[in-house]
Amino acid sequence: MLSIPRDTKTTIPGYDSNPHKINAAYAYGGVKMTDATTTQFLNGIPFNYYIKINMEGFRDLVNAVGGVDVVNDKDGLTLASQSSEGNKKVFNKGKIHLNGEDALAYVRIRKSDAEGDFGRQKRQQQVMSAVAEKALSTGLIWRFDGILNAIGDNIQTDFTMNDITRIAKDYRNTLSNVENLQVKGEGSRIDGGPWYYVVSDAERARLHDELAENLGMK
Repeated sequence: MLSIPRDTKTTIPGYDSNPHKINAAYAYGGVKMTDATTTQFLNGIPFNYYIKINMEGFRDLVNAVGGVDVVNDKDGLTLASQSSEGNKKVFNKGKIHLNGEDALAYVRIRKSDAEGDFGRQKRQQQVMSAVAEKALSTGLIWRFDGILNAIGDNIQTDFTMNDITRIAKDYRNTLSNVENLQVKGEGSRIDGGPWYYVVSDAERARLHDELAENLGMK
C-alpha cells in the first residue's frame, strides 16, 4: 500500500512539460491523466483498476460496513476544524471505534500530529485496511454492489462485481500481510515559487522496484 504526498513535484504527461504538484493531474485531466501521471512517476508501474471516492463517500463507506475499529498510537489527536456535525473531534491513544463521521475526522488530522502529512497517510491506510477487513470478515464484500448503490455518486470505479468477488476470493487471507510503503523526499521551493515535495530519481527507482517485485513484474 502506497500513498503519494499531494505536493509531490512531477510533470504531467499530456498537459505540459512544466513542474506541477501531482494532485493537479486530476484537476487537469481526471482519472485518465492521474493514472498516466502516477504511472510515469513510478517509472512504469501500471494501474489495472481505480476507485475514486470523495469525503462524503468515504464517510458513507465506513458507515456501510458498520464502522471500524482501529488502534490509535498517539494521544490527543485533534481535528482543528469542526466536523459537519459541529463538534471538534479528539482521539486519544488506544483502541477506538469509528463511525463514518469519526473516521473522516481521524484521517484528515495533520496539524496536531508530529508526523504531519505522513501521520495522516498512515491513518488513511489504517482505516482503508480496516474497511477491507470488515467487509471480508462479515461477508459484506459479496454484496458490494449494494454498498456502491448506497454510496451513490460519491464513489466511482471501473471494478465490476465479478472483479471484486474474484479479488476477494483470491486475496482474502492477505490483509494480515500488507506492506506499507512511504515516499521519501524533501520539501523545497523551486525558484522562489510554490512549495513542492521533491522526490529523487533514486527514490522513484526504489519505489518502482519494490512495487514491481510485489506485482511479479520483470
